[in-house]
Amino acid sequence: MSLSNLFKGRINRKNYLIGQLIILICFSLWFIPLILPTSTPSMVITSFLLLALIMELLTFPFEISLTVRRFHDVGKPSSYALFLIFPLFCILWLLFKSGQKETNKFGEIPSNKIKISSVILGK
Repeated sequence: MSLSNLFKGRINRKNYLIGQLIILICFSLWFIPLILPTSTPSMVITSFLLLALIMELLTFPFEISLTVRRFHDVGKPSSYALFLIFPLFCILWLLFKSGQKETNKFGEIPSNKIKISSVILGK
């Protein structure tokens, strides 16, 4: 398995949504210790900021991978991933924009089946 596979091929809307949900769940699970009643407010804020930074660094490559492959599905080059500067707009557009109905230069039409392994690991 090569890391370059994370940025090749296409992914449909359903698998893109599943990938986004996996990232959200992984991101959210790290914050459970912050709600413990023994934590002081300043400790909670410091811990939250530190964990948010760590989780962003860990999930960012997968976010880019999902976005690049989804842009490939709609026939756009990977440079369009720069639209993640406006994440809400970008994610909503990719969730609702249908992919091209024919093979394009980025690959075959993606399967309509949910494939968790291909969502996370690429091809």
